[in-house]
This record gives sequence, C-alpha cells and structure tokens, in this order.
Amino acid sequence: MTVEIGEETWSIDLTRRRYSLPFGLELEKFEKEDHPGTRRAREYSSDVVRIDDGVATDRYHISMNQPLRYGGFTAYQASWGPQGAGPGDRLYTSLAISNNPADQWPKWATYVVAIGMTIHFVQKLIGYLIRAGRSRDSVKNKEEAS
Repeated sequence: MTVEIGEETWSIDLTRRRYSLPFGLELEKFEKEDHPGTRRAREYSSDVVRIDDGVATDRYHISMNQPLRYGGFTAYQASWGPQGAGPGDRLYTSLAISNNPADQWPKWATYVVAIGMTIHFVQKLIGYLIRAGRSRDSVKNKEEAS
C-alpha cells in the first residue's frame, strides 16, 4: 500500500518476514488425542529431532502446553492437519517459532516477588515476636511487683 502525504509518497508493507533458524527440526512422530466421542483434538504433540549442521543432535517432545526452548527460540505446537482427518490418515504438525529474549521475564519476576514477600513476612514476624516478648515481660514484671 502506498500513501501520499503532501509531496511525499510512503510505502507500507504488512507482510510476514521469513527468517532462517540456526538449527533444523525434523518431525519423528506426531500424536493426536481426541475428546471422547468426538473428532475434536484434546491434545496433540510432536516428537522432533534438532539438526545442527546436518547432524541429528537432541530429541524433544513438544506439546500444546510444553514448548521447545533452545538457543533463544521457542517452538510451540501451533496446529495439526489435515483438519477432519479420519482414523489412519497421515497427520502433520505445524510449529510456531518465536524469538523473544524476554519470554522468561515473567517467571523471574515471580521469583523476585516471592522473595520480596518472604522477606516482608519474616520482618513482620520478627517484629511481632519482639512485641509479644516485650508484652509478656511487662505482664510478668507487673505480676512480680504485686
């Protein structure tokens, strides 16, 4: 799409770009489990082999909620096909690959918050125990004075 603003012409391109991965993935096995009594997928997963420089190196299991993380890339089990395949039909997998250096930040942020809350709890607990000890000592001193 091109847009003219004043005397200048601007071009806008909203297509997806393709990038090469520094490694390859080869599908070994794809499994699909349907909801009982339906043909709707309940779970699907792929067993893949990572290929580095033409050599198979490691095996991975990718499922709907368990992506493959390697080298800063994350491979998600995105889809499968062909849709409407019957029993015995050959199936394929579709993986979505993303490169998001910050994808683990929420996990680390959770750890930081948990540590902060633990420190805060321990501080409050120590303060309470000190105050409770003082209160007991003051009651004991009053009883001894009487």
